[in-house]
Amino acid sequence: IAGFTGTLDGLGHTVNGMVINLPGTASVGLIGTAGTGALNQNIGLLGGTTKGGAGTGALVGTGGTSTIYNSFATGNVMGAASTGGLVGTMTTGSIKNSYATGHVSNVSAASVGGLLGSGTTGNIENSYATGNVTGGAGAGGLIGALTSGNVTNSYAAGDVKGGAGT
Repeated sequence: IAGFTGTLDGLGHTVNGMVINLPGTASVGLIGTAGTGALNQNIGLLGGTTKGGAGTGALVGTGGTSTIYNSFATGNVMGAASTGGLVGTMTTGSIKNSYATGHVSNVSAASVGGLLGSGTTGNIENSYATGNVTGGAGAGGLIGALTSGNVTNSYAAGDVKGGAGT
């Protein structure tokens, strides 16, 4: 995956009220596509809304082999398949010490999750999601779909409504 491959270190700062309105557009987020080796850390997104197509997340829409560390999003996220409150989809990577509290929705989309929409492989550590999740097949409070990887010291607390595999 091509895209942003550097380090975004928010140094503990927040972005307030960010609004992204690109329904039907893939890879939507503060960083649309994070490529191999990208590191996004120490940044918070307060409020706002993110609307996109497949691969939509408040912080990262589509991530390759990247790391999300010490980051959060509190706004609502709406998208198609592989939509998450913090990260839409990630090939290989990790999310550590991070959270999302907004609602995540698309009534018919697959792989919709409160924190991560979908991932091929990767680890989720010390992270959580508390917003409600509404999706199609494979909707999950924390993760919509993860092929392989470890989830440790993490939880979800919102209501989940979805189709098969929820």
